[in-house]
Amino acid sequence: MKYLVIVLISVATIYAEMGCIICHTTEDITPVTQKKWNFGIYIDEDKFMSSTHKDLQCSECHIGLDDQTTTNLPHDLLNYEVLSCLNCHSNFKDQEDAFHNSFHFKKIGDNFTCTECHNPHEMISSKNSKMETIAKIKRDNGVCLDCHTDKEKFAKFTRAAMPIISETHSFIPNFDLHAKYARCVECHTDVNDKTSHNIMDRISARKDCNSCHSDESILTAKLYTDNSTDDKGFQNSGLLKNSYVLGATRNIYLDYMFGVLLILTIGGTFMHGFLRFITKKAKPNLVEHKSYLYTLNIRIWHWTNATLFVLLIISGIAIRFSVLIPFKDAVKMHNYSGMLLTIAYTAFFIMNIADGNLRNYIPKPKGFFTRIIKQARFYLFGIFKGEPHPYHTTKENKFNPLQQITYFKFMYGVMPVLVITGIMMLEPSNAPETVLGYGGIWLISTIHYISAGIFVLFMFGHMYLATTGDKPLYLLKGMFTGFHYSLEDKEKDNSTH
Repeated sequence: MKYLVIVLISVATIYAEMGCIICHTTEDITPVTQKKWNFGIYIDEDKFMSSTHKDLQCSECHIGLDDQTTTNLPHDLLNYEVLSCLNCHSNFKDQEDAFHNSFHFKKIGDNFTCTECHNPHEMISSKNSKMETIAKIKRDNGVCLDCHTDKEKFAKFTRAAMPIISETHSFIPNFDLHAKYARCVECHTDVNDKTSHNIMDRISARKDCNSCHSDESILTAKLYTDNSTDDKGFQNSGLLKNSYVLGATRNIYLDYMFGVLLILTIGGTFMHGFLRFITKKAKPNLVEHKSYLYTLNIRIWHWTNATLFVLLIISGIAIRFSVLIPFKDAVKMHNYSGMLLTIAYTAFFIMNIADGNLRNYIPKPKGFFTRIIKQARFYLFGIFKGEPHPYHTTKENKFNPLQQITYFKFMYGVMPVLVITGIMMLEPSNAPETVLGYGGIWLISTIHYISAGIFVLFMFGHMYLATTGDKPLYLLKGMFTGFHYSLEDKEKDNSTH
């Protein structure tokens, strides 16, 4: 008899629980209670059966339910009570303390409970969850946005107008992309708050972009916890597997390579200049000769490019290494300078075709390698012996053979790649999700970085070669005045007048 009573009670309990499920999983169920409480009573059955609480009986949390209270519609809830989460989760003391210090609790108090953010019928323990990181971000951000984008829910806690998320976060470029790969709590909680429950208001929230876009990115503190450097040289590899973050997921092998090449370039030009200095020989009976070669539009384009490249190098270093200037300012400087450079390059391309200047960049095939060797020999040996330049600059031939092949490769090869990848970086949301197992934008960014690195090396070489005229400042002077200056024999110079 005893066992029969137990069985009957169990059956009755199961039947009652089934009754809860039958009604409360109906999507059009509406919250009508004697107290006119306004709260959601619909339960997504699939989410509930996947939740941490799926094995609990309804009555274990909802105290005071019996056949009478559940049969009457609306339910008689005068003696009804819902247990607090802390009744079971006594180990959540850290979360409770953090929450009591949060902006939510200070503003709303006890009316703001755990279940305002954490739906007990859908809750999945973070420790036991097998969700991918991006899915976790979507879930966690959904908790915040559930109130902060719903005027009705927001009005439950305050009479203030609900701020528009896109407006309050307008200082973040590509906000939707940030929201896809980072959680609200990364900026709205302290990096040392492992509970992520001490929510800060928008005034106190982190707005320093360098916090994420740096080697010590806070994204690796609680979200992407693998901050190691992988065997391919990418820093914070756990972060990179989901998203390429400028400044945080750079490839140190590429940095080392360009560092070594830059040292060799600077060292090589310094040594070459030193040898020129100690082997310098007097050149008697020579007079200055000048001829007008560089039109005003070419000179304006040249110095515009030079200025923009300097700004791009400074801002690029700041973005990649989190130095010199704040990340946010560096991005603005880089973007605006890049757009102006794109306009200048387009103008250069059109102008070169229109005025025929393009021919100066295209080497003539006949005897090309002979001319290359002759010019190279001059830079390697002849210049130290005081030999004259093998090729004189004229209006028809502004560049020597080495300049022609170098400028042609850079202006019509590397430059378009740099411009195109830069434009693609302006709208990274169009990049594929992943490429070769890494966040999709990394390949575009890497090609852009390599192109930029090659241009930096070129600029140092270019600036040095600008000192190899008949006098060290002749070529530089010409880009201000438009004249090409050279030293000619007196007799030769007189014969030209």
